[in-house]
Amino acid sequence: MHTRGLRMRSLGQVHPTPDPYVCLEYASTKFRTRTHTNGGKNPTFQEKFIFSLIEGLREITVAVWNSNTITYDDFIGNRKVQLQKVLSQGFDDSSWPLQTKTGRLQLE
Repeated sequence: MHTRGLRMRSLGQVHPTPDPYVCLEYASTKFRTRTHTNGGKNPTFQEKFIFSLIEGLREITVAVWNSNTITYDDFIGNRKVQLQKVLSQGFDDSSWPLQTKTGRLQLE
C-alpha cells in the first residue's frame, strides 16, 4: 500500500502561520513528510510512502504537527484512518476530520 497527495483545509483556524508536516504510522512503520514551510492554510504533501500490509491491521494513524525552530513542535491534530476502502477498491479519496485540541480540521 502507498500514500500520496495528502491535503489539509482550514489549517489557519488552528495556527495563524503554519509550517506543517505529517507523520504516518502503520504498525511499527513510521514516515514523516518534509515540513511545508509557510504552507499556508491549505497545504498539500505530494510525497509517496510505501507500507507493507499486515494481516488483520486495518488502520493507519495520521498526525499533523507545526514545525518550530526555537521551541518544541506544536501538535495540530491526529486521526486513525480505516483502510477498508483502500483494501476493497484499491484507493481512498475520502476526507477525514482530524481531532485537534480545540475541535476538528479537515484532512483529505
